[in-house]
Amino acid sequence: MIANRVRFGKVLSKLEQKPFLPDPNRGGEAETKIINECVWVTNTQTYVYWILVGLTVGVTILISFIKKLINNDYRDFPYGPFTILNITSNFNYEVCWVYQAFGMSAFTAAFVSTDLLIVAVLAHISYQFKVLQNFLKQMVEISYKHMIEDGGMDNSKTDMDTSTIPWKYLRETLKTAVGYHQAILDIASEMETVFSKLLLVAFLDTIIMICVSIYHASKILRTSYSAFMVLRNNNSKSM
Repeated sequence: MIANRVRFGKVLSKLEQKPFLPDPNRGGEAETKIINECVWVTNTQTYVYWILVGLTVGVTILISFIKKLINNDYRDFPYGPFTILNITSNFNYEVCWVYQAFGMSAFTAAFVSTDLLIVAVLAHISYQFKVLQNFLKQMVEISYKHMIEDGGMDNSKTDMDTSTIPWKYLRETLKTAVGYHQAILDIASEMETVFSKLLLVAFLDTIIMICVSIYHASKILRTSYSAFMVLRNNNSKSM
């Protein structure tokens, strides 16, 4: 992500330039509403994602910290036991605990930023297709409006007669639509090229996290099962 930050910046900057900016002459107020909806959706996703992730990581670290204050158990860490150093030493334990807390927080921040970056770009490209769809629905009306503005027809008439629109106005509007469509396809293709490795890394990170979670869950289940069998045997002997 850091190595390709310049290419990422170019893709994002293109979304803030023409023809991707709201254009009242192209789609009217409907286009502005579509773009505003896209901004609202991406902002909402960002806030909700960061809040949930922050609560998840923060609560995990807080629970581990409270347990350490209450029980003073050197085996209690936020994200599993740490066996590289001698954690029976209080200093080593605190260093490992801080390392786990800050290391996981930094990894989570990078992972969330990657996810949100990809989702934001995909959302904007999807909404650009909605803008294009809205533009195609109004092509005839826009051509008629251009004809009136050029003085090709008396603007005192309220009824729109599409048969009176010369081909040059329709061609101009159609050319704009085709160019806009091609621009969307180009930035989608560029996004696929730039983000392909990033998507692969995000996918592999997700797989690794799932595998680690399943491994820790299996250890908990095995420990619980062993404790259950010991308790059962003791009860059998007492009877």
